[in-house]
Amino acid sequence: MKRNVLVMGVVLALVAVPAFAAIEYEFSQKTTTEDPLMPVTDLSAKAVIDGTRMRVDFRAGTLYPPGTYAVSTDPRQVFFVDPSNKTYTEVNMAGATTALAASSIRIENFQSKLETMTDRPVIAGVETEHYRINITYDITVRMGNLPLKRNVKTTVDSWNTNRFGDMAQDFISGGRTYSTGNEQLDKLMASTRLPGFPLRQTITTRTQHDLPPNKNSKIEIPPVRTAVREMWVNAIREVPTTGALFTVPLTFARADAPEAPRAATKVLTFEPEGK
Repeated sequence: MKRNVLVMGVVLALVAVPAFAAIEYEFSQKTTTEDPLMPVTDLSAKAVIDGTRMRVDFRAGTLYPPGTYAVSTDPRQVFFVDPSNKTYTEVNMAGATTALAASSIRIENFQSKLETMTDRPVIAGVETEHYRINITYDITVRMGNLPLKRNVKTTVDSWNTNRFGDMAQDFISGGRTYSTGNEQLDKLMASTRLPGFPLRQTITTRTQHDLPPNKNSKIEIPPVRTAVREMWVNAIREVPTTGALFTVPLTFARADAPEAPRAATKVLTFEPEGK
């Protein structure tokens, strides 16, 4: 549970505010990569969004322990709940943003192009608008005195609907992001925001580095890696809710605090779990 909490702590920034009833939807997510050392990760879950209140129940998959769930009534604060152990872990989203701001990250040669495609497929019974974003940039992160540089090319295909307002949540759209104080970093994050609510999304990311081979390492890092993250909504509906759905049971105890947020490059390159 602890390792999985971290992953969500970096990327789960939760929701914008819809203008009507609560929305419940069932969705699946899968991440694959060409790297043989990186396992395929998948996820099946049910989410409920009611204004700034959110709950995600993890049903199956390798990314989060089935039977656990996440709740929030404030986008700055998320609670991960383990009913089997009657424990919860709190993640401070403002802390994750601070970690990004404090990182020695430089973004250069940033370019972004947004297109509206002609297809309008019906997904989960709802007509969608197809958007495509192509993003390229160079990212440099300093590890001590050593600058690590990568070239990143990302294509986002997103099929969105305006029927439910401008809702957004991590598993589908990359989440709501907050200002980090790094102008280029904020510009990069903002480039993936789209109108409406995504019912299907594919993010393909190709990263390339120019590091020399490490003769002392038995693990060869390929100079080019491609990762694909797919998400699709299976069903979506409006539902009534109660406040208890979005709270941690009073009898549950606080678990150990999670580790520090993962490296900012994991967010910026959309890389899958495992490294």
